[in-house]
Amino acid sequence: MKPKQAVIAANVNYHTARKWKSAQAGDPEGKIPTKMTNKTPGRPASQLNDVHKTHLVDFLDEDPTATIQDAIESLTTSFGNLQIKKIKGCLVYEGRV
Repeated sequence: MKPKQAVIAANVNYHTARKWKSAQAGDPEGKIPTKMTNKTPGRPASQLNDVHKTHLVDFLDEDPTATIQDAIESLTTSFGNLQIKKIKGCLVYEGRV
């Protein structure tokens, strides 16, 4: 596979694909590289799962003009144990399902 094809398949930067290819050529028995995205050590796992995603998709399909606040209220109404708080201008989701 050429680097350009790998870029498209892995959805990474061209130079990243080149580095991966050269690393693999140098150590063919080594581990397969993966794209690092938001894998910050110590960060808790997301509390939202596919049930929440399905609920939000259905909610926004029924009311496409709904705001983020409407979606948050719908989530907290439907999932009573879900706590959502605002920190420094961004939303942090806490809760267990």
